[in-house]
Amino acid sequence: MEIRRISIISPQPGILVGGSYHDIMPVFGPLLVGTILARHGYEVKIFEERLWPMDWDYILSSDAIGLYVMTCTVRRSMDHSRRIKAHNPAIPIVAGGTHVSELPEDTLRFVDYVVRKEADETLPDLLNALQQGRDPAGVPGISFKRDGQIIHTPDRPPVRDIDVIPDMSLIHRFKSDPRWKLWFQGRKVLNVIQASRGCPFSCSFCYGTRMLGVGYRMRSVESLVDEIKARIAYSESKKFLFVDNHFVGNPRFTRQLLVRLKAEGIRFLWCLAFTRIEVANHEDILDLMVDVGITNLHIGLESFHDTSLSGYNKRQSRQQVIDALQTIRQKGLRISGSFVLGTDNDTLETTRETVDLALEYGVHNYIGFSIMEFPGVTSPGLVPTNRMIIRDYDYGNGTFVMHFPKNMRPSVLQREMNRGLRRFYVAKVGEDLRQRNLYEIYYKATHLPLYLSISKYWNEYVSWLEEIEQGLYDENDHLIEARLPEDGIFPPDMVRAWRPEVQANVVHLGGRLMPSRPDRVPAGYRESEALVARPLAETAV
Repeated sequence: MEIRRISIISPQPGILVGGSYHDIMPVFGPLLVGTILARHGYEVKIFEERLWPMDWDYILSSDAIGLYVMTCTVRRSMDHSRRIKAHNPAIPIVAGGTHVSELPEDTLRFVDYVVRKEADETLPDLLNALQQGRDPAGVPGISFKRDGQIIHTPDRPPVRDIDVIPDMSLIHRFKSDPRWKLWFQGRKVLNVIQASRGCPFSCSFCYGTRMLGVGYRMRSVESLVDEIKARIAYSESKKFLFVDNHFVGNPRFTRQLLVRLKAEGIRFLWCLAFTRIEVANHEDILDLMVDVGITNLHIGLESFHDTSLSGYNKRQSRQQVIDALQTIRQKGLRISGSFVLGTDNDTLETTRETVDLALEYGVHNYIGFSIMEFPGVTSPGLVPTNRMIIRDYDYGNGTFVMHFPKNMRPSVLQREMNRGLRRFYVAKVGEDLRQRNLYEIYYKATHLPLYLSISKYWNEYVSWLEEIEQGLYDENDHLIEARLPEDGIFPPDMVRAWRPEVQANVVHLGGRLMPSRPDRVPAGYRESEALVARPLAETAV
């Protein structure tokens, strides 16, 4: 098989939600993998469907297709796969992403191969095998079908070399929109960048460790500085988003990077980095962040309640969260706080209090996610299968309740999530008006149509939840688990990989390295210990 031209597609979600679907913010994974393939000599084009129309003539003339699949893009991915296979049944279609890594058996209904976890080395290896006629069973980190069986090859070890500078020119139509148009629409161009992979913590609900392995791998400072300069030159934007699991997972490395950026005279116009509350223990790093133009920190606060935090294995307390918020705000940094809602410890009262406390302690952006579990055979078991609610894949974006909570009905949680978001941002608009913050008012106004669009889906979803929850809760809104459907609620066409009849046709060619909870690195590490968690490259001095 000859493979020269490759199209990589990031499909549009069925239900758009959040600023990430409004701003010009290409997904990091497809861009990275596309760059690696281009370095191997392939002709590559990347399509961001939610941002620009796709060139179907190019796609259908390709020799191989890559699909970046999230839960909320499964249906769209299936549509694209059918169209491509109708044109050319022989073209290999490969899917990657967290969703397909957790649910490969289900994904293989509409693709030929699943690349599990990191694709940096696996996808080039697979494409080479297809070209050379090698048995794909010899490619670590993939799943595929053969003779009616699903074959899982052994997981590939974590990638060693992550110093790849993405080639922005591979993105179809990236520079097609004039700046005046973007300004009028309230859209900003965000350069998505990654300084590290992995996290030394082991939060029970997080799939980061399962996807990226135990430990903390860092890029070289030189590579990062070169990429930032190249991104600014090509995109003509100094707005950046660091999508690390924990930007300050190794404080020494973060400090070295920020010092170098300051020495180079690099200052972002707007920048957000993902991190944890431990960043507040390093006030010099916070000062350096301000110096180089990092304006916002996205922090997984998850809850203000110690019982819930303990259940999440967050290794942080309510008081530590409050103290950290105060320290970070004193430095002039804004906090985007994300919260996990609907756990077995949550009630209607704690859900409401979360919004109250977020406002009280100065959280700038509030993101409330319903806890979600993939119903796969390797899932950590946060939500039992019979308590799962997956009406359809389109709803899997985190803003829809997808399980039966123990202490409130799913419709109550969904309604409170909707109200809480509205209540938070109404308060923030009032604050902006009092402070005459015209930019924030303008930004929120341009995002209002997006909110109104998603609201209709939330309201309709509440009505649906009220129907399916009938008879499953007592008069105090406590779940009666004995009345739950045996197998949960899932799309009719979904492959239920956990069932014995499905597993009877699954072949594991070697051990899978999805880390179990005891294998994960303890969260209570010291700074010196964080360096030990980087086993694949020399630590920065």
